[in-house]
Amino acid sequence: MYDQEDVCPLDHTLKMAETSRTWAWGANSMNNNQADSYAHWIHVLNAFEDPLYILDLDERIQCGNSAFYNLIKMPPHIAIGKKITTIMHPEGEDSPCPVCAARARHEDTYIVMEANHPNNARGTPFEVMIRTIKDFEGNPIGTLMGNRDLTRTRKVEGELQRLNEHISLLMDSTGEGIFGIDTQLRCTFVNRAAAEMLGYERDELLGKNMFDLVHHSYEDQRAYPKEQCLFFQTTIDGSSHWSDDDVLWDKDNNCFPVQYRSNPIMVKKAISGAVVVFRNVSATRAMVQQMEYLAHHDYLTGLYNRMEFEQRLSKLIRDTHRSGQTHVLSYIDLDQFKIVNDTCGHVAGDALLKQLSSVLHRSMRKTDTLARLGGDEFGVLYTDITLDDALVQLDRLFNIIKDFRFTTEEKVFSIGMSVGVVQIDNTSTSLAQVLSAADSACYLAKEGGRNRIHVYQVDDQAQVKRYREFQWVTRLKQALENKNIQLHCQRIIPAGSRDDNMSAVEVLMRIDDQQGQVVPGAFISVAERYDLMPLLDRTVIELMFSWLEKNKNRLRMDKIEFFTINISANSICQKSFLEFLVQHVRNCSIEAEKFCFELTETAAISNLSSALHFMTELKQLGCRFALDDFGSGMSSFGYLKSLPVDYVKIDGHFVRDITKDPVDKEMVNAINQIGHVMGLKTIAEFVETEEIAQTLTAMGIDYLQGYSIGHPKSLDECLLQES
Repeated sequence: MYDQEDVCPLDHTLKMAETSRTWAWGANSMNNNQADSYAHWIHVLNAFEDPLYILDLDERIQCGNSAFYNLIKMPPHIAIGKKITTIMHPEGEDSPCPVCAARARHEDTYIVMEANHPNNARGTPFEVMIRTIKDFEGNPIGTLMGNRDLTRTRKVEGELQRLNEHISLLMDSTGEGIFGIDTQLRCTFVNRAAAEMLGYERDELLGKNMFDLVHHSYEDQRAYPKEQCLFFQTTIDGSSHWSDDDVLWDKDNNCFPVQYRSNPIMVKKAISGAVVVFRNVSATRAMVQQMEYLAHHDYLTGLYNRMEFEQRLSKLIRDTHRSGQTHVLSYIDLDQFKIVNDTCGHVAGDALLKQLSSVLHRSMRKTDTLARLGGDEFGVLYTDITLDDALVQLDRLFNIIKDFRFTTEEKVFSIGMSVGVVQIDNTSTSLAQVLSAADSACYLAKEGGRNRIHVYQVDDQAQVKRYREFQWVTRLKQALENKNIQLHCQRIIPAGSRDDNMSAVEVLMRIDDQQGQVVPGAFISVAERYDLMPLLDRTVIELMFSWLEKNKNRLRMDKIEFFTINISANSICQKSFLEFLVQHVRNCSIEAEKFCFELTETAAISNLSSALHFMTELKQLGCRFALDDFGSGMSSFGYLKSLPVDYVKIDGHFVRDITKDPVDKEMVNAINQIGHVMGLKTIAEFVETEEIAQTLTAMGIDYLQGYSIGHPKSLDECLLQES
């Protein structure tokens, strides 16, 4: 259908007819000039695809185009001279025909005949044009008629309507705010999310200047120059503009941080406005700030963490060589803390650490740095101080801890501390040297009877280091030689499942010798330092694959989703170890998809190229990979995209307090969501209670592992029993 402002092609024919001002009705009465004119008009009419025909005042057909004769299914020599009503209504009119009535009134109009109209014998909707042909004096001498089938037009209109509805649905379904503006910055459309974030009803935004309404000021309320507004710039230069750090203002005059992009709207190569897409990044900004905080602070106590402490210590060591100032490092290890954990559990132990940290922090000078270095270990940096003055400060610290009492479950605990002290001066060579000296001094304080201070002397370091490490190296080598390495495993189940017949398992290593059974945490650092980890890793691989071949007929592999086996940083850097592992996987009768190798986040990131090569080779065989202790490094998300892992094991420090600490809960939730966006499965460790398991399940974590799910057991007890 045509609007009044539209130009219908049929109108051109009428105008051409009117310019002639004459028409010879009937071909038989034509002279040569008239015949030429008649042929001219027939040629013009045939140029149109729609049926066109001309009637005289008696409504007899004078001429028509080919489309018209095809419509009425009559050749010209039969149709010309017949009344149009006898052709269009051969059986008469069932009801008054609006087309005939308008034609009789010489009314110039358009009439739509729907498919179900009683006067429509065609069965499809069409539009009729009626135009009166007049002579020079303005008297009617005939009628120009035109028909247009609306079937295709209606189909296109329907498709456009469905497309518009689809676009509207998409716009209202997205969580991002979207609004359009014209070149005067007036709002032309807005989706639901944008209106809700801005606090307006849609009608309150449409037609309003969006810069004046929502983008007029900076966060500190300084006026925002319109020339610096990115969507204003888009309407000027026709380019897309992007901002990661901007603010918009809502109806209540509150601003919120946004990321937004402005794209131009072009009509016939001219700028007609812009589309602005934005999202509220308040939660993201808060999470970034929280992650930035956690990158430098201990998650439990709020004190500085080891990374921040070591950075400050490194700076002091460098500055000392330039300034000549002296500083003091105190390495503190709490005495009797293990009694609290063993007697009342980790929750009580954590509460003690929080209370004690608060007490210690209040005793520090403003220039001092107090940090939790891990577990029950703390560090203090006394800056610009002599050793004697630092010992006075430590004596005050001893008295504070001496008077400290921790009460829980009607039990009262007192604690002590063993302190290793190192002076930092221009003889201090490196961070590693100073920390090693402090650790050695602390060890001697413990060996000397605990609850005392030992000041590092040069002669102490070599003796203590050799003594402690030699004991472990000897014990490890003996365990390997005597085959005292034992394998255990711990179940990993799908979240929400308690089907004891279906699970994954993590393979765990134990040393079982005359001094008792020891878990890897007690000796792993020594094994890494003395390059024993590849040998330990090889031993675990050989024991595990041998056990699988021996017991393959007693295992229900369809009930075991996968095995996870830990691989150390030292091993992934050795070409020979990769070849050794590939050979074992290829020779094993169990499919490679059942093996998932775990790398710690620290190991993967610190040896990124080796880790990528190692993982790529084994992935080609079908093996899977898990990234262990994820989240502990705080640079995790940036590296995750580079590593072809299948599972992310969330650091247990975040999981353990998830039901009590909202920050830990949000960290776990963030890791889970980002992992899922990247197509990875998430595994939560340290699931120690049913409440934690339920919280993680509700959060959407994929797998659970911890004492609430099952304690470590021997391979036989764990796997053969489940078969």
